[in-house]
Amino acid sequence: MNDGDLGSFSMVELFRVEAENHISTLTGGLLALERDPTSPEQLEACMRAAHSFKGAARIVGLGVAVSVAHALEDCFVAAQHGTLALGRAQIDGLLGGVDLLARIGRSSEAEVGQWEKEQRSEVDAVITRLTEILAGQGPSAPAPEPGMPQFAEAPAPHAESTERGGGRFVRSCVAGDGGEP
Repeated sequence: MNDGDLGSFSMVELFRVEAENHISTLTGGLLALERDPTSPEQLEACMRAAHSFKGAARIVGLGVAVSVAHALEDCFVAAQHGTLALGRAQIDGLLGGVDLLARIGRSSEAEVGQWEKEQRSEVDAVITRLTEILAGQGPSAPAPEPGMPQFAEAPAPHAESTERGGGRFVRSCVAGDGGEP
């Protein structure tokens, strides 16, 4: 694509292209982190992809995507600093956040507003799970380390988000089994 081609795309269309690249990096990085949860290269790549996604979402005014990407970025930074241990449960939660970002990124311009209104509870549930991961809270998360910041108790995720979230959908799609958990 040459520079002249970019002028025919809306900002949301450009965001979608960039979002797709960041989602690919995040998904691949998290799957690699399942094998080596402390890989500095994968943690850095995931943190940068989440940070870049956040910036792109901010440019097009997708506040919900900014919030989810920021929560993901915070988790990756904590893992880089060694204050967050990534086990399967944490990676599942992070994949759930990536799955949500992928769906937001694929939204048409007309559907984007729904994430702020009708689907806000799903966004809030994912952010709550990511906050719990960061804080070391939750049923399958390790106990918080001394000196780790503690966050206020958040409402439990909705059953629908828990059923489909948690990263199983993303992982199985990448594995090629059609997304069935």
